Parts: sequence; C-alpha cells; structure tokens
Amino acid sequence: MARKEILLKFIRMSFLVNIDLGHTPSKLIDNAIVTKPIICIIIGSISKKNVLPFLSRDYSKRYIIESPERYKIKNVCSEFIILIILI
Repeated sequence: MARKEILLKFIRMSFLVNIDLGHTPSKLIDNAIVTKPIICIIIGSISKKNVLPFLSRDYSKRYIIESPERYKIKNVCSEFIILIILI
C-alpha cells in the first residue's frame, strides 16, 4: 500500500495504539503529521487508568512527537541536500 493511501486511512482513525519498544517508528510520525492522538503503552505497565480515558476520547495524556513537520519528506530532503553541499 502506498504511503499516501496509508495516511488517508490514518485520517479516518480516532487514535493510534503504540507498543513502546524504545524507538519512534515511522507510523507514529505519520500519525503525528495527520494530528491523530497516540496512546503509548509500555509492555508490563498497561493500566485501565491510562487506557479508559482514550476510549472516552480524552486524549490529554497522549504521546507527543515534538516537531513532526521535521519528518515531512520535503524537510528531510532539504536536510540531505544541505549535508551534500557541506561535504
């Protein structure tokens, strides 16, 4: 499935569940770009008090990706061009 199609599917979703494995997968970045809330669950520490608010559309404790626009392809390409020029 093309990335554009995936982003269109993400737009229809209420939120994303992320199982924290210690890194930021690209799907988290895609969801941040389309402004979908992300609930981040750490294995072994899942609790009702963290999940139930999300199910009631209370996203106040959502996972925040700082500056998601820096991951947009145009910005990433610009950074590569600057890097190539500097080398």
